Amino acid sequence: MNIGIAPTDEAVAKFTELKFQHKHSFIVFKIINDKEIVVDHEGDKTKTFADLKSSLPPNEPRYLINNHDYVIEGATRTKIFLILYSPTTTKVRQRMLYASAKNTVKSAFDGIQNELDVDESFREEDLTEKATRI
Repeated sequence: MNIGIAPTDEAVAKFTELKFQHKHSFIVFKIINDKEIVVDHEGDKTKTFADLKSSLPPNEPRYLINNHDYVIEGATRTKIFLILYSPTTTKVRQRMLYASAKNTVKSAFDGIQNELDVDESFREEDLTEKATRI
């Protein structure tokens, strides 16, 4: 469902940098004015999952694109995740807005390999578990 909210050109360009040039370990996006999805902030390749988690607001949802590295059978693999972060304290209207625009984000960011909906209790292991499911 298209609800009129779309990523900006800058947001799409940042995703492309993550996907092809591997410049970022994560990018955090937010909706502004109920109509645009913009870059909130990004983490370069030196940033960790702990950095990502500590950068998230306690009461507001965000979209996260995470270039998640994990090890399986001794080999390091990477998957690009779309994560809908919605803390338990998020207002219902915001929660619904972000949930309804998620498919638009997924369509705009071609190359997402996995998705996950989480709250503030999510762990890096949740990503690895989802990435390794067959």
